[in-house]
Amino acid sequence: MSIPFVWQEVRWKPEWGWHRGKDISGHEIVDGGVLSNFPLHLITAKDDEEVRAIMGDTDPDVVPNLGLLIDEMKPVADSGEAEEAKGTEKVTGGLLENVMRLKTIQRIKRLANTMTNAHDKPVMEGHKEEVCRLPAKGYGTTEFDMSDVRLQSLIRAGRKAMQEYLDARPL
Repeated sequence: MSIPFVWQEVRWKPEWGWHRGKDISGHEIVDGGVLSNFPLHLITAKDDEEVRAIMGDTDPDVVPNLGLLIDEMKPVADSGEAEEAKGTEKVTGGLLENVMRLKTIQRIKRLANTMTNAHDKPVMEGHKEEVCRLPAKGYGTTEFDMSDVRLQSLIRAGRKAMQEYLDARPL
């Protein structure tokens, strides 16, 4: 997931060459997730010139697509609760974890989620059968140092969701 102001932009270096026929040396590049955290439209659009320029000539009807969505609304069984999920203000952990608890940062995060979902949600709704929703409720986007119990619960929940999705989908 892209988080503005957390992940640093990158300056395009001349030795990387041109991008899509243009010299963009010196341009600041941000994570594409700032615009779309779930760019399913890049493989489902048939007649979009911009999509073809990036993806080439593809036909989304030839082979079914599979989008894996980290769904922060679906609960994870037996995960325990992270401090962020409980809403406590306990000040422990690393600098990034503590910065992410700041109310202003939380607001920016929610605003960024709203902006990216505004573009992604209609695409996901139009292609529900091509999206497997992986449970992640109560897990922080930057929760890199979670306990083994929480990690294993997340993995189990993801495997279960994927298996249920595949079992329900005619291949």
